[in-house]
Amino acid sequence: MYPLSSPQMGVYAGWAAYPQTTGYNLPSVVPFPRTIDADRLAAALQRIADTREMLHTRICTDSDGRPCQYADMQMPVRVKRMRMSDDEARHFIYQDFVRPFAIDGSEPLARFAVIETPQFHYLLIDMHHVIADGLTIVHSLLGIDLPCAYQGLPLLPATGSLYQMADEEQARCLTDDYQRAAEHQRARFRDVPFARLSAETSEAWGPPCAGRRFSTGSVWMSGARLTG
Repeated sequence: MYPLSSPQMGVYAGWAAYPQTTGYNLPSVVPFPRTIDADRLAAALQRIADTREMLHTRICTDSDGRPCQYADMQMPVRVKRMRMSDDEARHFIYQDFVRPFAIDGSEPLARFAVIETPQFHYLLIDMHHVIADGLTIVHSLLGIDLPCAYQGLPLLPATGSLYQMADEEQARCLTDDYQRAAEHQRARFRDVPFARLSAETSEAWGPPCAGRRFSTGSVWMSGARLTG
């Protein structure tokens, strides 16, 4: 069991206040030419989903009610295979694929799909920001893991994990340097009232955004380099 990092706590509080928001979704779609083998592509993505512990993160609360996280490698993270027309694919991508995540541990916080159409093979990814960021998706998953898995090569060892970073942040909070810095800041702002981060305080800020959908140029990617 690991704590949430400070950035994760902010995302968690926003979700707790607005659980139906898609403002923390990170959707991506990559259109591949039909020279790419769709079955092989889906199998490569499934291998990544089965291997990377970040994709199996469950968020829960400890005995004191504090949010925490762990990797549940028994939780299935499935790659959905679909075949449809190009118009149906565009409708699904823009209207149906992105939907709210429940980050209370009841479902995976990553969704994957491979859609085969007469014109393209589409790879769809959606992750909740509490477990990932744009660098995770574009660099690590699409730029490194996917080409290795598609070619049948071993996946490279993960360099630093979500859980390790949260643990290191907690450890820094216990150091003398941190305590001295915290005392200095408390003295500087002693007349400023502070509020603890919680779902109640975040609700006053309003929802993260009205909702997230695919927008050409921001989430349509062509950075994954695969060869047939």
